[in-house]
Amino acid sequence: MIIDNGAYPSPLGYCGYPKSVCTSVNECICHGIPDSRPLEDGDIINIDVTVYLNGYHGDTSATFLCGDVDDEAKKLVKVIPMVSRDHFYLLSNQYLQIENTDCEECESKFKRSN
Repeated sequence: MIIDNGAYPSPLGYCGYPKSVCTSVNECICHGIPDSRPLEDGDIINIDVTVYLNGYHGDTSATFLCGDVDDEAKKLVKVIPMVSRDHFYLLSNQYLQIENTDCEECESKFKRSN
């Protein structure tokens, strides 16, 4: 759909990123790599789509709750849009007490500067 409309998926090939979109599930804060793992009841997924068109990159993302999500996770999803991007990583790591996740490496490797 992106290419059919004259755009190009920005993430594809960026620093070796293998996919056209980012899908971040649960503790993976951002820039998760889509895979074939099925979503489960209680999961949270963020889908991030970035395209390049007419010399500009455009980016959008949305977070979805899958089934019965616990109250703390719902609260986090509710406050994320109110937090500036600069503070998001710090606050979410403190809130969730994430120390070592599978996405830390991809976060540092694929994080784009503002």
